[in-house]
Amino acid sequence: MVFWFKLINHGRVTKRSSQITFDAFDPKQVLPVLGNNMRRLRYAAGLTQEDVADHAGLSVVYVSGCERGIRNVSLLNISAIASALGANMTDLVDLSKRGETVESTRIYNKVKARKASV
Repeated sequence: MVFWFKLINHGRVTKRSSQITFDAFDPKQVLPVLGNNMRRLRYAAGLTQEDVADHAGLSVVYVSGCERGIRNVSLLNISAIASALGANMTDLVDLSKRGETVESTRIYNKVKARKASV
């Protein structure tokens, strides 16, 4: 991320870069990545949260909380969710995909469903 600011004393514009580091031990950074990976894999599999919850033996509220990044998921539950999604556990905790979102897929699926119903 790059910030531009004007120095008051000198009247010139300078470029200052801010290093944003990713801390793999910070739950506020890791849990949303896990949730986004869950959502992306669930969309790819064509499953609902109810389907994942049923297959994993979890509640829908728990699965929803995991996807929103507000639940601290245990290793056993990560294994159950990965199995329900037909994926590996490493796919759920893949930190390299932390910048990817599923909004474009969600919008595309809504448009596709609307066209199919007409």
